[in-house]
Parts: sequence; structure tokens; C-alpha cells
Amino acid sequence: MKPTYRQLRACTIAVLVLQATGCMDDSASEDASSVQQTTVSAQAPVSLEAPVSLEAPVSLELTNPGNVAAIATPDITIDISGTAHSQKSITEVRWHNDRGGNGIASGTENWIAGDIVLQLGTNVITITAKDSGENAVSKTLTVERENTTLPNETTVNKATDLLFSYEDSLSNAAPVKAAAIRQQPVYFQVIPGTKWITKPIQKIQIKCCKGTNGPGAGENYTSNLSAVNEPWTKQFDLSGLDAGGVRRVKVVAIYTDGTESLPKVFDFTVTGIVQTENTAPLISGSAESTATADLQYSFRPSAQDPDGDTMHFSISGKPSWAKFSKSTGRLHGTPTSNDAGRYDNIVISVSDGQVTSSLAPFFIDVEAFGNGSATLSWSVPTERTDGTPLTNLAGYNLYYGQTSGDYANKIEVNNAGVTSYMVDNLSTGSWFFVITAFDADGHESNPSNEGQKNL
Repeated sequence: MKPTYRQLRACTIAVLVLQATGCMDDSASEDASSVQQTTVSAQAPVSLEAPVSLEAPVSLELTNPGNVAAIATPDITIDISGTAHSQKSITEVRWHNDRGGNGIASGTENWIAGDIVLQLGTNVITITAKDSGENAVSKTLTVERENTTLPNETTVNKATDLLFSYEDSLSNAAPVKAAAIRQQPVYFQVIPGTKWITKPIQKIQIKCCKGTNGPGAGENYTSNLSAVNEPWTKQFDLSGLDAGGVRRVKVVAIYTDGTESLPKVFDFTVTGIVQTENTAPLISGSAESTATADLQYSFRPSAQDPDGDTMHFSISGKPSWAKFSKSTGRLHGTPTSNDAGRYDNIVISVSDGQVTSSLAPFFIDVEAFGNGSATLSWSVPTERTDGTPLTNLAGYNLYYGQTSGDYANKIEVNNAGVTSYMVDNLSTGSWFFVITAFDADGHESNPSNEGQKNL
């Protein structure tokens, strides 16, 4: 995992030398990448200035979908959820779609941005969390909304053809043109005109689909859903309705002051329903094939269901030292030296209740304590970047892992006077290291430049 850094207003962290013992590739570079025009030398000290704010920044994580930068879906709406943290209280989490639409997520530290409407093609959704100190951080998720079609259909076959809009030009109870429902789900979009809406909208309630042979007195609407974001769109399942006859939709806007608009209704004719076949869920990802005793191992595949069905994960060949989440598909655990060995034919699968998809079988080699080590050396920071003395330095955090930028392991050094540390029990392969400093108030600096060793 990538560490979340609470920033310390500026101190100079210098990784001086990165040495290693054990089975080592002597040709490996001992320098680290430069940061902010830092000159790197294998022999000379590496100086790193970290001009950061004293205020602790906000951390933001997306948990659903998680660990992905981009996904594809045929759905017209998407829900995104996650967590946000700060030493100060989180005040709000907002979302913005570059193709249109924005809103405030429900919740703060644990939040969900629901019913985000997607346009065909690429949608870049930006999630921004802000705390009471006006610190903010953003993350983006690229969502590709696919254009799905049915076999032998060349006309009405896209969800966009199934949008019903209410605009100023439509009067109350005016019939909407007949719609040939060629696939499920069906989406209703409400475009509130100024002749109907007089106040800011909190949500729009959409009721569907009254009438089996036509709207009539005493007949009930079978669905009552709320659209909470612009554009005001909601998905309905009409699979239980017979073809033919007139259906009625009722729309009411709920204003931010709690009052309601006058209701609007429109009618449409179902001329035929063609069900789409269930589509198998998609699963992908490559698990790390090596685990080291007493170090955490974690793998979570990426999965999505084109039909929007609920997914459940399963596993076969699970190592005895590992745990598995049926809701996320995450395989994780910390093996011991007694668990050393190879674990074959591990298969992670995902099911939508009808169809199951699986990753290719993979293996995990658990290595006992490595016989390699790396020594990190650094200089003690003495001042902040604004020039003021750093008088309450408390120690250092060493982060390291076997993937650049992804540091699954952490060592806390609670001694401000220490200037070197040997990390041992490292297995064969490439290891990457960064170091941060923290003060007595718990504020942590940005990480140093990254050091690397091949063992």
C-alpha cells in the first residue's frame, strides 16, 4: 500500500547512502531519483527539501471501485464510495463529472457519491475531500460508458434512446411519443424547465409505471425512486410489464426547503420488450508470485458486472496463512517462516448469481527470512523550509516495498538522533525505500527521494 503522509512544514530530509549486504547485485545503482532539482551522487549526501504546509493534509481513498484508475460499464449511472481522513474534521466530499453534473457525496469520513450519470464515451469523475482547515485533496476515476447493442438490432438499441424528458414545451399529462423498449434497464431523465421549477432542487421523485391497460383511478405505481444529482436520471426495470397498453410516469421535485413542486405526469406505450441475456462479470489482475515471511501479502483483483448485478467472490486453493474477502475478492495475510514453500493452483472467481468468471490459476512462493539487508543513512533535519528551527523532531518512518512507489512495510524509528538503520531479512529481488521525519505533534514530512537496491 502507499503510505498516507501527514505533512510537516518543511524539513530537510537527506538520504545519504543506501548500502546492502547479502546476495546483492553489485551493479545496482546506489543513487535515488532527484526531487526538486536535487543533485544525486552515489558518494555525496542527497539533500531533499520538502516545502510543505504545517497543516495536516486530507487523505482520500476510493474503495468502490478500488485500486483502479479506470473502468468500463454499460450502465448510465454509477455509485462511487470511499473514505476520507484528516487531523481536522472532514467537512464535505464533492464530485464532478467533466461530461456534466456535480454534487455532494453522502457522508464525510465514509462517503458515497450515488447516481452519478454517465455520458456515452469517456467520463472523468473528480472526487474532492475538504476539511475544516480548508485543506483539500482530489482523486479522479475515468469511466468509459460503453454503447451496448443487441444482436440484429440496428435502430433503437442504446440506453440513450430510452431517455424520457420533461421540458417546458410539454404540458401536464401530455403524452410522450411511444417507445419501443428494446433492452433493459430503462432510464428516465427529467429536465426541469423554469416554468415548472421555482426553487433549488434537492431531489426528484420518479414514480413508474402505473396502469396495465392504461392509467386508471386506484391503480398504484410499482416503483418510486429518487434522483439526487443532475442530470436527474434514474434506472427502472420494466421487465415485469406486458407489451402493449399505456404506462404512466409521475414526477415530483422536492425543493431544498422541504416543499414540493406540482406533480407532472407523462404517458408512454410499451410496444415490445426484448430482454438482454445476462452478461458474465469481468475479473482481472495479476497477483504477486512471491511473499516473504513476516511481511504482509495482499492482492485484490479488479471486477465489475456489465449488468450492474451484485457480485460475490470465492477462492479455491487458498493458502492456510491467508484470509479472503467474499465481498471484495481480496487475498491477504502475513506468512511466517513455518509457511515457507510454494502454494499452487490458487483461483479467485466472481459470480453475479448466474454466471461465474475466474482468474487464471496462480501460485505464491513464500520465502523464509531473506538473507539480504539494506542500510539507510540520512542527515538530521534542523530547520523547516520557512527558515524557522525544527525544535521538536521526534523520529523517522522508513517505508519500503518491492514495487516502486508502493511501500507495504513500515519501520518507525522513535529517536530523532538516529541517522542510520539497517533493514534486514530481505528476500531476493528489488527493494525500494523512502524515509520521512515526524515531529512531537505527529506531523509527518513528505517522503524523501526513493532509494533502490537489488538483492
